[in-house]
Amino acid sequence: MKYNKLTAFLLTFAILISVFACNTMANNNFEFGSNKVNLQPSTYSLPVKMMKATNITSPSMASSCIKNATIDIGNDSKATVTIDLQAVSIMGISDWAENWQIYKGNSANGETFIADTHTNEENEVDQISFEVPDNSYDGVYVNLFVPAISLNTNAYLAFDYDNAVDTNTSKFYTGTAHISQFGEYDINATVEVKDGKIKGITVTGDNFKGTYATINQNILQTAFNGLKDAFTGKDATNAEEVHNIDAVTGATYSSNGIIDAVMNALNLAIEDEVINLPTEQLKAGIYSVDIAYYSDNVAHSLIENEKAKATITVDNNGNISLSTDIINGTIKEPLYILDFNGYYKNNDLNNSLTMENAIVEKTPTTYTDENITAGTNVVTKVTFSLEGEYSVIYNTNAKMYVPAMKSLNGNVSGVEFENGKFNSDCFVKVYWDSIEKIGDFVKYGDINNDGSITADDASLLLQNVLNSTNVDNGDVDCDGIISSSDVANILQKALDSTFIMKCEM
Repeated sequence: MKYNKLTAFLLTFAILISVFACNTMANNNFEFGSNKVNLQPSTYSLPVKMMKATNITSPSMASSCIKNATIDIGNDSKATVTIDLQAVSIMGISDWAENWQIYKGNSANGETFIADTHTNEENEVDQISFEVPDNSYDGVYVNLFVPAISLNTNAYLAFDYDNAVDTNTSKFYTGTAHISQFGEYDINATVEVKDGKIKGITVTGDNFKGTYATINQNILQTAFNGLKDAFTGKDATNAEEVHNIDAVTGATYSSNGIIDAVMNALNLAIEDEVINLPTEQLKAGIYSVDIAYYSDNVAHSLIENEKAKATITVDNNGNISLSTDIINGTIKEPLYILDFNGYYKNNDLNNSLTMENAIVEKTPTTYTDENITAGTNVVTKVTFSLEGEYSVIYNTNAKMYVPAMKSLNGNVSGVEFENGKFNSDCFVKVYWDSIEKIGDFVKYGDINNDGSITADDASLLLQNVLNSTNVDNGDVDCDGIISSSDVANILQKALDSTFIMKCEM
């Protein structure tokens, strides 16, 4: 009898223990960060940003080195973060960070431990991993070294636990974007994510308005058909990787809208660019600089690629001008710049446009359709003044023709169209950090160096020709000799009140 009671007691106790253990395992969630995000033991893709140690809301100079990250959470609540790295890009110099150390405390001082590292074939550290010192922290403070610029710096790795994605199951995210051009409509995107990668997207459109509703529906479908495979396999936490997907030709706005909707669904955003303005007046000379050049309300690039090299000229009086090539009729940007309408005086959009000292070069195009004929001159190069204080953005205006819009006429979303031709503000973004002096300033034709080209210069040069003497800035036609043709060129420039900033080939 006693045996039976003891047996029954032991069985009951065992059952209770089993139930307790099962419940404990079922509720084996752990809290992470100040928001106390509940995460079960598993592997998650983890959005990570590198911020300044002194201001964790501002991106670090070395923030470009972060590619993507995962966090592996064990049954004992221990969490290990693994971060894939790429080269750091600072002030135009690229190098791989090394000597990664993790601070144990919630500040950039005190005791540290060395992160585990993986190196590539060039022995560069392309991955680090480390155990999170405290799950209640919203990130960790680190110390790293960039050899190329001898930079030893502290930084803060911010962890976005709220948007950690379990890599073992698919999850679905939804986002929207609004297209304001040409009738307006909304784009809705659903994004499937598995193992931290985009597995697929679906897209629908809503609230199509205006005369072009049917056209917009068809263009949206064209954009989706061309983009859907491009998203597959992209890192769901890498904003640049998703944002840099190329738009579908002929469906630029819908393509960009789909990309925006997907990024909104994944809670991704491109970090604001930090461009440092010159801290002192540029000296006279010729400079090379990176620029971007886009039309404002229709977002077309006038230089085809995101960036291109331009030339900045600073004369002896401190006047600055920028010269850049202009593209026409490429596969990536199928548009034609018919005219350069000028730049805004003092770089103020409230002022009028001016062509003062602007130079426009045109070349006949071979393209033809019902609205433009072969031989039509299109803009291939512009030079204009950079007025006012140093700025990242300089505002201009141009007339362009986009064949894909040739059916557009009248006022469409505030833009006046004539068979696909329209005027648009265009902004130049100057990446001042990239500026590099490539030559000295010489104003060819200004023989007496008084800052202007007049008949006096032609007279002086003629005297030099008669005396068989040379003048450095008198070889206007760049044929290697000073001759009467240079005199004629200078005289013509004097009559036109124009300058010759360099040899005119």
